[in-house]
Amino acid sequence: MTTSTTRRGAFGAAAFVGTAGLAMPRDPRPDVEAGTAWVMPSSTVVPLTSAMNGVDYALYVRTPVGYDEGDRRYPVIVTLDADYSFPIAAMQLEHLAARMNQGPEAILVSIGVAGIYPDVRGYRRERSRDYTPVFHPDGGYGPEFQLGSGGGPAFLRMLTEEALPLVASRWRADADDRTLVGHSYGPYSPPGCCRPIRRRSAVI
Repeated sequence: MTTSTTRRGAFGAAAFVGTAGLAMPRDPRPDVEAGTAWVMPSSTVVPLTSAMNGVDYALYVRTPVGYDEGDRRYPVIVTLDADYSFPIAAMQLEHLAARMNQGPEAILVSIGVAGIYPDVRGYRRERSRDYTPVFHPDGGYGPEFQLGSGGGPAFLRMLTEEALPLVASRWRADADDRTLVGHSYGPYSPPGCCRPIRRRSAVI
């Protein structure tokens, strides 16, 4: 496994890409059908309605190259804000693991909220709820969004008691090697709340 500095630097560099979707650029030639989307290989989106807070989440999961060729278990890297982090993290992780030997072959799990993208207000509302430890009327994105703050503990229970066990039941995940990656609000992780997750990288 690589050090936290290597992973943090890799994901930090990826953040400058700034992409939010997986659509291929349009070809100006008239014989090419416009709007054709590119589908991420070796990936799937799993719906998860949490019993912890009633939110409809979407788990974006991508397995590493060669996953189907053996029976080994893989580290799990969890990223938040899936609508933008999933394509960035997936491509950077594959590149570092296969070409530069600076990253692990790992199962990538990115957590998003179903149906939010590209609604910026919805994005801010969901982050304000899930990534804050307690209710606070001020700060963040503003009072409107802070009204729903304080959902961090329920989000963590969703992650540790629902999302990660679901991934472990469907994929060959190494329960002893998990990394949580987030930025700004996320991840909120007070002592004792995230014991199943071995945090090597806290920010992008």
